[in-house]
Amino acid sequence: MTANKRAEGSEKITLKEHIALIRRGLRMLRSFDTKAFSFHLLASAVGSLAPYLPMYMSAVLIDLILEGGRLREAGICAALTVGLTFAVRMLEAWLDEARDERDWLQELGELWAFSEKAMSLSYQSIEDRETSLLRERVEKDNQSGANMWELMHRSKAALSAAISIITAMIMLSPLFIGPALSLTAKLIILALIVISTAIKIVSARLASEHQYAQSELSARWNLVFEHTNEYLFSEGKDMRLYGTGSMIVEKNRQVRDETAALKTEHQKKKALISLPDSVFRGAVQTVIYIILIVSAMRGGVSTGSIIKYAGCLLALMSSSSDLLNSVTQLLLNNRFLRRYFSYFDIPNEMYQGSLTVEKRDDREYYVEFRDVSFRYPNTDVWALRHLNARFRVGGKLAVVGENGSGKTTFIKLLCRLYDPTEGVITLNGVDIRKYDYDEYMKLFSVVFQDFRLFDFTVGQNVAASTVIDGERMKLVLSQAGIAERINELPEGAGTYIDKGYDGSGVIFSGGEKQKIALARALYRDAPFIILDEPTASLDPEAEYDIYTRFSAIAGDRTAVYISHRLASCRFCDMIAVFDRGSIVQTGSHDELLGEKDGKYAELWGAQAQYYAADEDKKE
Repeated sequence: MTANKRAEGSEKITLKEHIALIRRGLRMLRSFDTKAFSFHLLASAVGSLAPYLPMYMSAVLIDLILEGGRLREAGICAALTVGLTFAVRMLEAWLDEARDERDWLQELGELWAFSEKAMSLSYQSIEDRETSLLRERVEKDNQSGANMWELMHRSKAALSAAISIITAMIMLSPLFIGPALSLTAKLIILALIVISTAIKIVSARLASEHQYAQSELSARWNLVFEHTNEYLFSEGKDMRLYGTGSMIVEKNRQVRDETAALKTEHQKKKALISLPDSVFRGAVQTVIYIILIVSAMRGGVSTGSIIKYAGCLLALMSSSSDLLNSVTQLLLNNRFLRRYFSYFDIPNEMYQGSLTVEKRDDREYYVEFRDVSFRYPNTDVWALRHLNARFRVGGKLAVVGENGSGKTTFIKLLCRLYDPTEGVITLNGVDIRKYDYDEYMKLFSVVFQDFRLFDFTVGQNVAASTVIDGERMKLVLSQAGIAERINELPEGAGTYIDKGYDGSGVIFSGGEKQKIALARALYRDAPFIILDEPTASLDPEAEYDIYTRFSAIAGDRTAVYISHRLASCRFCDMIAVFDRGSIVQTGSHDELLGEKDGKYAELWGAQAQYYAADEDKKE
């Protein structure tokens, strides 16, 4: 089943799959936090039994009073009733409190499950739009009350109803087994219970469709509301400059009104559907009381037993309805739960490999692309086509070309964020897919154009860990040209970046963040250091200065520079020119300029005005 089909929830679910989904969901709920799960179930069990204790004891108490004024026994019974009821309620309250204290751990457990899944997904899945849409839809379902928390709520209700039914049947057994009621009366009561249950099944089934429709509407509204907030708080500049606020608010109001109208319509239909059930249940209650009162007048049951048996019969009917409703809602929730699990079932299709990456002191690593072609998932457009390239550690390679020529895709394949659609990439003659995936990844330090720093401390960002080598960190911060700025801060490298986790965090400029990202790449000390246009927002001169500094400290490591500005890469040993997904030229700067009809000379000529301006500034 595709992600789209699962996201739509359009396919029917078999009974076997219903059972499997509920069992899997309960196991997952338990994995979030075992104690919270247990407290929820115990609280439901105690809560379902609690009403029957005073019901039974009250019947005994009334009979004791009416049977010759046995006041002493009645007093003991009353005290026992109050004491036991108080003890049960206290136990129920304690379980509820213990459950509430653990609920946040369950929420954290679910958040962590999503985090673990995201970390285990291949980068290809992370970038896949279908995956992001599925995750977004699951989150909106959660916000609407579906999925795991609906499963918990309905499972508790079902357990409580089942225990209540069993208890009621045990307490009612003397009424149906003994001679208290005539056979006709027993059959009438049983028939009424069966008919009432059948009506409830039909109404619950019809109501479930409207419940599902309302959940879908809630998810839609949540999406619109989130997009509105995104516009208001993330795109505030454009909204204020172009006066689009009223348009956004109007769109929001339009969807809100449409959603409200549809929900009102569904609510009316649900009310009409439940009306026959409510009317019939009222009639059944009346008949039950009449039968029991007549039986008491004939001496079949005691006066106190009228309260007990009437209460149990009504509880039996109510609990049967609750059980059916809970099961119906569980089955309804399975439409959402199937979509929920479809996210967790996304496989990591990247072959993990098993070979150990050779640790070479001489850093003699050779990488070769052999007739490599690649296209992104869900597209027929080739991002790379028949690409051949070979380079070794220690060299300085520049990858240049216009936007969309395949430069970044080349790096993603080199780092095994993706595998080639065709062809093979080798490291020292061995297909890189055969190497242990995690070990191979450690060969690379990359600063992407859209690099990300986290709201942790500077030191933690540089080390990518909470364990930090202080001396090494100082060295790389100095090499990246950001040490002086960091040393000026009161907390030094212990200063938080931005204010996500600490209100005293510092908001660094874009250039400062770029230098911290460079320091992170240096700290890792990997054989390959790759800069994928991380300085694209800087002017050509500033970019050239950063690349020149970085080239000097790269040492004997391979340094790969991706840029659409040719002047920044003149110091490289080799330049690979990309055009339309292929390498069309390779050579040094001077060699490539000598090829007057080549792509490099064309690009150089188009950018020459900027280089001339740089030279004028230096003079």
